[in-house]
Amino acid sequence: MTRTMGAVLAGGRSSRFGSDKGAALFDGMTLANHATAAIAPFVEAVIRVGGAGGIADVPASGLGPLGGIAAALDHAARSGFDSVLTIACDMPRLPGGLIEALLVRAPAYCAGAPVLGHWPVSALDRLFALLTETMILTPFVPSDVEKPCSAEIGRISTSLDTNGGKGAPVNFKVGPSIRSWARTIGAIPIESPQPIANVNTPADLLAL
Repeated sequence: MTRTMGAVLAGGRSSRFGSDKGAALFDGMTLANHATAAIAPFVEAVIRVGGAGGIADVPASGLGPLGGIAAALDHAARSGFDSVLTIACDMPRLPGGLIEALLVRAPAYCAGAPVLGHWPVSALDRLFALLTETMILTPFVPSDVEKPCSAEIGRISTSLDTNGGKGAPVNFKVGPSIRSWARTIGAIPIESPQPIANVNTPADLLAL
């Protein structure tokens, strides 16, 4: 039986919102908790990536949503899960049937909102290697770079740790998009039956 873990990605900077939007209230509950509630019935467990109380991105922070997906896949692999269902913390409402369609197989993602996706743990090494290629060391990686679970990505992390974990911050090139990575692993785009509400600004929240 396939085991699926849920992950709420809450590590964005919320620059357009002006504060941590995952903590913003909507109908008496935080947006992050709404996202958790949306996926919880379909998975065995839900974790939070980024934000207060969430696990850290891998291989380092600042890599965008794919860093959060990598962290979720790594945590799932360590915990004996086969796949991860990811959702952004600013998606409080989802159309009926969309999650069920995503869960038919992995990898799959919502065509209009690719952060909402179903990813196999087997894609972790490839994603980690892709993210590592976007990193420019100046001149060392920071001490908080995670050492993920598989032998191959652990080797990559070790090779980056050129100063015993005592260096300057990492700068990044413009990283790959979720869609471009999804295409490389053969993910199926799933059309949503209706537009998905996405909260980027306080006005978006008021319009829900």
